[in-house]
Amino acid sequence: MIIGVHRNTVLYWWMVYEREEITGLKSKKRGFEKGQWRTLDSAQAHEIQVLIVEKTPDQFEVGLCPLDPLGGARVHEHSLCESL
Repeated sequence: MIIGVHRNTVLYWWMVYEREEITGLKSKKRGFEKGQWRTLDSAQAHEIQVLIVEKTPDQFEVGLCPLDPLGGARVHEHSLCESL
């Protein structure tokens, strides 16, 4: 690396330039579109937001595997984990 750019990067830039000229080298938006991988609909997301704001973790029916003073996990009857 002479100028701080890896050789493969320069070769990639050259190939893009040959194919698309200078317009191919302009910065493009990167990443995912907002909501592209969303698995909840708006109503479900709103319901979860309301629960988060209105309840504390101990009000939910799922245990969070709290640690006991001896360093092991306590198993709660509704817990998703059995041990650490």
